[in-house]
Amino acid sequence: MIDQDLQQRCDELIAKGRQIVAQIRYFQGSPTYWYRNEEIADIQSWIASVGNFFRLTASPDTYFYQECNRILEDPDLRRGAPFHIVQKLLGLLQSIKLEIERGLLKKAEYLFIATTFDDFLGHASTYH
Repeated sequence: MIDQDLQQRCDELIAKGRQIVAQIRYFQGSPTYWYRNEEIADIQSWIASVGNFFRLTASPDTYFYQECNRILEDPDLRRGAPFHIVQKLLGLLQSIKLEIERGLLKKAEYLFIATTFDDFLGHASTYH
């Protein structure tokens, strides 16, 4: 089971992401591509926290980690805060929340310990 603090943080990030999605403006019935300049700092803060959350909860070989990196590498993030980036990260958070609730993710400490132990065994077999 994953740490309660991480589960709570996931819930907080989802709630904030929903608030951000609700802020989007519409033009002729379609959402605008960019958020307003005055919203960028708040959105960038949320995006950074989402990226950090996935680095804490998912190992590098998982879909969640890799997809988060792919989304965060979108070149449009260098110019502002595009609506589709927020939507994709929110969807990824909602998906990992379900995995957490079902107990399909291990505690971050266990992943670290297992990786470290695997490295230790590899060194032991190489040098002994």
